[in-house]
Amino acid sequence: RVEKTFELPIQATGSTTSNGPPPYLRVETCPISGTVARGRTALEDSEGIERLLASEKEKSELTMCTDVDRNDKSRICVPGSVQLLSRRSIELYSKVIHTVDHVVGVLREGFDGLDALLAHTWAVTVTGAPKTRAMAFV
Repeated sequence: RVEKTFELPIQATGSTTSNGPPPYLRVETCPISGTVARGRTALEDSEGIERLLASEKEKSELTMCTDVDRNDKSRICVPGSVQLLSRRSIELYSKVIHTVDHVVGVLREGFDGLDALLAHTWAVTVTGAPKTRAMAFV
């Protein structure tokens, strides 16, 4: 039994085997929308997180990004496999705090990791929605 694991910048990982069930590729992306600066203390971070989670604007923007992401996945993933794993998770980085969704799907037969990468190349926050029409202008 030969197993290969691979990772892509869009956090897609999967495994293929030479015998056994058909190979699959799990495609996971993390749409980000909603950012505040880190505070100087944990208390300031907490206050920033509260403001971020209370913002209807940030919530709406993340919802739009996630909807577009799910739609992109539905074109290349097994029907019914696209799922929202987490909603508005808080991720802390050295200078900023983000709200992030986590979306996963199983790549449909006939598609590969490159297809998964290309399906998510254009961030909706850059192109706008609908992406295909917006990209015609870019």
